Amino acid sequence: MFDNKKNINFSIFEKNNSTYVQMSKETPLGNSEKTILLQDFLKFITDFNSDKTLTDTGFVIPNLIRKIVKGTRELCFYYFPEITVSPYCNSENLGSTRRISSLFNNENYDFKLGLETSSYDRRGDRRTYERLSVEDLKMKNVMLVTFYDTANNGSLISYNIFHTLNRESIFEDSTTNYINDNTVLFPSIMPNHYSDKICWGSTGFEENLRNYFNTSNFEGIKSTPYIYFNSLFNDDLLSSTYENLHHYKITNEVFTDIVNYYFTKTPGLTINLVEFTSNLRQILLEERQSSGNSLRIKSTIACLMLVIGPIFSDPTLYKKYFTSILSFVDNSNSDSRYKIHTMSSYINSRLAL
Repeated sequence: MFDNKKNINFSIFEKNNSTYVQMSKETPLGNSEKTILLQDFLKFITDFNSDKTLTDTGFVIPNLIRKIVKGTRELCFYYFPEITVSPYCNSENLGSTRRISSLFNNENYDFKLGLETSSYDRRGDRRTYERLSVEDLKMKNVMLVTFYDTANNGSLISYNIFHTLNRESIFEDSTTNYINDNTVLFPSIMPNHYSDKICWGSTGFEENLRNYFNTSNFEGIKSTPYIYFNSLFNDDLLSSTYENLHHYKITNEVFTDIVNYYFTKTPGLTINLVEFTSNLRQILLEERQSSGNSLRIKSTIACLMLVIGPIFSDPTLYKKYFTSILSFVDNSNSDSRYKIHTMSSYINSRLAL
């Protein structure tokens, strides 16, 4: 039962052109009353509460540039202006690397191409493969987007890694100066990535990531791009989603810039530019599927690895490459699932704002 003895009753009244508050309370000794001016009463309430109200955002999470909450769903955007990574792959499909041997272990690039030959037994058959790595690659404009629904014990988790493009200032260091609703989000250039998560294989990181979400371990969540881009890649999911997203199409201009990047930074070459270009074309391009201004990179992770170094090292080439993807998509009949989003359209697609 509610104890009226603990209640304080208030009444407000006017007297002599002033407003008063009358407070009364029942006590064991009878009724106790006090009357004060309204402004004095309000000042008392404000002062009484001033040291009891605390607003604390907590430590601001580095790289988290935007968070949208709708009901039980949270959509977070983490932006990384630059991360240094060393992706690598095993390949039996690179072809003869003898013609481009001068590219490997070259100290003049903004990254280092490594190549090691190894072998293994498969059902009694001795097979040789090459491990190709792009070491110390400064990958710019990386965006991690996470979608988490706290309902149903947090069972709904999805995430994507994007490359961003803003036509006005693509390598601006300050995210607040150029990341906006019109920033374009390109799905990761690397494979092993579904439409809403990454294929981690037997690494066990998928379970770790789920625990990070469920425990609000933001540092663990933020590690996703580093773990992903430092992984051993293969050709899984390479010829489906990414082929249709035109990541393996480049223009003649982009290919020429890639060739010139390597040619001008490779000392001691014994062949001229024409021969050098011919060698790279034979190794990197699918000539039967290249026509006009659309060239097709061979659908192998090894060929892609040779392309990404110059693209991410040269700001102008980066912009040319991703801008060309937009033109390929605009001129194709790709269905909506391969749509390249802006930040605004991506938000609407996930939260239906």
